[in-house]
Amino acid sequence: MSHGPVYVVLVNYGHPADTLECLDTLFGMDYPDFRVIVCDNATTTASFGMLRDWADGEISAGPAGETGRRLMAGRTRRPIPYLAVTAEAIDDDAVEPGRAPPLVLIRSAHNRGFAGGCNLGLRYALSRGDAAWFWLLNNDTAVTPDALTALVAHCAARPEIGLCGSTLRYYDTPDRLQALGGGRYDPWLGRMHLLGFQQPAVPGVGAGPGDLDFVHGASMLVSRAFVDAVGLMDERYFLFFEELDWTARAGGRFALGHAPGSIVFHKEGASAGSATRRPQARSRTADYHGLRSRLLYTRRHRPWALPTVWLGLLGALANRIRRRQWDRVPMILSLMAGRT
Repeated sequence: MSHGPVYVVLVNYGHPADTLECLDTLFGMDYPDFRVIVCDNATTTASFGMLRDWADGEISAGPAGETGRRLMAGRTRRPIPYLAVTAEAIDDDAVEPGRAPPLVLIRSAHNRGFAGGCNLGLRYALSRGDAAWFWLLNNDTAVTPDALTALVAHCAARPEIGLCGSTLRYYDTPDRLQALGGGRYDPWLGRMHLLGFQQPAVPGVGAGPGDLDFVHGASMLVSRAFVDAVGLMDERYFLFFEELDWTARAGGRFALGHAPGSIVFHKEGASAGSATRRPQARSRTADYHGLRSRLLYTRRHRPWALPTVWLGLLGALANRIRRRQWDRVPMILSLMAGRT
C-alpha cells in the first residue's frame, strides 16, 4: 500500500561500488511509489559513468559480502530510466518541471558535504511538487525489500513523527545492531550514544517514546510537513551533527520515531572513514569534521555547555597523542582556538 510518493536521496563520494550495491537493493523494494536521487559530490568522470552504465544495464553491481548477495538476489530489472542533471541547473532552478523518472543522477562540480548533497536531492524532489516523504539514506547501505514500506507505514500511523529511523545492523556482522533508530545526546560532552549499539539484533525490538534525542542519518525518513516547517539541512556542518541540528531547529514541533521492521544494513563510514566501532580507524577528514561539528552545534544550540565541550577536546587531544596520530594535534589545537 502506498502512502504517497517517496524520494530516496543518496550522496555518492568516491565509492561508486557501494552506491551501486545500494541501488540494486533499493530497486528490489516492494514499496509501490518511489524515486531515487543520487547526488554525486565531485567524483571522477569514470565514477559518475559507472552510475549511468549500471542504470543502462551495461554493468552489474558486485556485492561486498554475503549480506549484499542475499539482498540483491537478482530482483532488480534494468535498464532503469534515468535523468542526468548538473547541480548547477538545480542551483539556477533550471530543471524542467514534470514527473521525475525512477532514477535521477545529479552531478556536483564540488564536494558539498553530506548536508549539501542531501539538500541538492531535497531541492530537486521539492521542485517536483508531489513528494510526500523523503528518505535520506547512506550510500554504503543495503536494504531489505520491505525497509521503506515499514518506515512509511510506521509514520503514516503516527502523523506527529517528523523524522523516523530504521533498525541499523552492521553489514559485515548482520546479527549485531548499530542503532535502534538513533540515540541520546550528552550536551555536556557533546557526544552521541547510539541506542542498542553493538547489541544482538532481536526482531521487533524498538525505541520507545522519549528514547531518542536524534535519528541516525544513515537511514532517516523525513515527512514533507517537517521539511516545509523546518527547512533544509544546515550545510555549515558538512559532515556529522546535521540530524541533531535538524531536530533542535524543529523545537519540539515533531516527534522522533523508530520503525523496528525497517531493516538497513550499514557498512559504516565507507565514504567518510567514520568508524564508530574502531575510533582509531577514523580518517583525518572524519575526525576533523566530527570535532568541528560538535563545537558548531554546541555554540548554536547549547552555548551553556561550551566550557565542558571545549575541555572534552583536551581528552580528544590526549587520545590522538596516545595513538601517535601526530597530524591530528595541530588540527585539534586549531579547533580549540576557534579556527573552524
